[in-house]
Amino acid sequence: MRRVWLTRIREAKGISRAEAAKRSRLSKAFYDQIENGTRNPSVDTAQRIAIAIGFDWTLFFTPNECESNTKRGEHDEVHAG
Repeated sequence: MRRVWLTRIREAKGISRAEAAKRSRLSKAFYDQIENGTRNPSVDTAQRIAIAIGFDWTLFFTPNECESNTKRGEHDEVHAG
């Protein structure tokens, strides 16, 4: 399942996928798979992405909360750092 919340946070901060991957020290292909939801990050990878983009890394492991906030359009205010 695509991580819409991640895309919204990244785009709101004006960061491209390529830049997010570079800042996270990941290949762009691997970052794309994580954002597209075809791969799940390890805790270490989740933390690196969160630090690079600026949000709480635990969002990767709380799907119901972040998806419901995204639907309400409140995600950035609630979770973005």
